[in-house]
Amino acid sequence: MHFTLIASLVGCFTTTYLYFRYAWCCPSVNVWQRTIILAVLLSIVFFPMLASYKFEQPLGKYYITYRETLYIVFVSMVMLFTFTVFRDVVWLILHFINEKYHPITSNNLGKINLYTTIISIIFGLFSYYSGNSIPKLKTFEIKSEKIVEAKNVLMMSDLHIHRALRISKLKGIVEKANKLNPDVIVLVGDIFDDDIDRINDYLNIVKNLKAKKGVYVVTGNHEYYIGYGNALEIYKRMGWNFLENSGVSVYDDLYIGGVPDMTIVNRMRMIKDANLGKTFDDSKDSQYKILLSHTPTNFKDNNFDLELSGHTHGGQIFPFTAFVLLQTRYIAGWFNLSKKARLYVSRGTGQWGPQQRFLAPSEMTMFKFIK
Repeated sequence: MHFTLIASLVGCFTTTYLYFRYAWCCPSVNVWQRTIILAVLLSIVFFPMLASYKFEQPLGKYYITYRETLYIVFVSMVMLFTFTVFRDVVWLILHFINEKYHPITSNNLGKINLYTTIISIIFGLFSYYSGNSIPKLKTFEIKSEKIVEAKNVLMMSDLHIHRALRISKLKGIVEKANKLNPDVIVLVGDIFDDDIDRINDYLNIVKNLKAKKGVYVVTGNHEYYIGYGNALEIYKRMGWNFLENSGVSVYDDLYIGGVPDMTIVNRMRMIKDANLGKTFDDSKDSQYKILLSHTPTNFKDNNFDLELSGHTHGGQIFPFTAFVLLQTRYIAGWFNLSKKARLYVSRGTGQWGPQQRFLAPSEMTMFKFIK
């Protein structure tokens, strides 16, 4: 089913349910007030469309604030729907236990609706704070007999650099990454998400990423959306090592390979498929092998030790986590692909769409490889 149709159905259901609980079920709300509530709910459904770049030119320097405000209100409404459904389910359970707890005829419905709305707004604002904070560092120690000398690999994914990103956040991410002084930085797709000429100031910042053995990158689905050729041009301009069905021996004991994004491969058959044989053709059996694949995938022929992926954002904003789980079970964290191969899925370092996160914090991930 087309995404637009699904989104429309979800939006209609959300609006209908909220109107029923916050207007229709409240006898104190008159006809005019119900009409206003319905109009407000319907307008909020279209806020993501009103956040379009089409409004950037007329709003000028106020565009980012305008866009963020729309998304805060929209996400707050989504949370209001989520909390209301959860509240009503609990209410129904209590009603079956004791009939005096009636979810529709309760005299306290107005007050409870007010409290639920306030809580939703608070969490909506918190999600904005969380989304605009510098991601916390997650650190994992990996022991392997293949590792001869200890080394650190810093992973970032899903930065989604675009013109509406707060430039101070990107500066903070780059500064934090450089302070960690990693041996290697890997960028696992969806790093750029806008036209090159609209993000020049951002490129000048992210170009400062430093690692002893360099920066390695693979494409995500959004690199194809902005233009595959444009993405490659940016990688070259940044001085990064682009991996596509190819790999490199970063150390005598560590090999890093990368493949095209499997989301795009599956949607656009003309795009070259992942070729793990070719990717690790130059590696040695004695080397620890890392695969960079933007979309988490069980390739079956897992001729590597560790796959690093992103794409899912960990759901980014609950309850959207449920929709991600319908697409893949590899939503975030560690998974065993085989006796030999493991998969780690990052929640991402940035966000797509709303610069907000709820119950799915962004991350920068450091892997410490030791013998």
